[in-house]
Amino acid sequence: MTGCDAPTAAERAAATDTLTGLLHALDALDWAGARVYLADRLRTDYTELFGGEPAEQTGDELIAQWQGLLPGFTATQHLVGPALVQRRADGLRLETHVAGQHVVADAPGGQVWAVYGNYLVTLLPAGARYVITDLVLQLHFVNGNTDLPLLAAERATSDPRTPRAG
Repeated sequence: MTGCDAPTAAERAAATDTLTGLLHALDALDWAGARVYLADRLRTDYTELFGGEPAEQTGDELIAQWQGLLPGFTATQHLVGPALVQRRADGLRLETHVAGQHVVADAPGGQVWAVYGNYLVTLLPAGARYVITDLVLQLHFVNGNTDLPLLAAERATSDPRTPRAG
């Protein structure tokens, strides 16, 4: 980005480790593990996937939202591609492709809901690590059973499960 220095190798690694660590923790339903990657206050924007408006919330509120959805899936897997990292005035900016597979075994209409897009992530230093302050999903396309998020949310609230082994 014009006017900004290129990030160091350590900054690049920290940025990619932060997003990858968050996604691994979410797939394992490790809420405490996921929380360490989030700022105390952050902005999320999943409007291209779910509609609505971007959200300004605490890290704890975002974890609670994920707790109301992700345990309802039999399994999830979020994969990211190579990341582009830039140093900006507001921290580090990471951009990467993401593919999210979400499964509810034996669901009517198909067991897989897949989401493909880009993540745009802003990170700020927090001691020896970085935390996410802005998380935006740019949607490319969705494939599979689009009823699975509603089914998963119903399952998550009616039959919460313990975290999956990682």
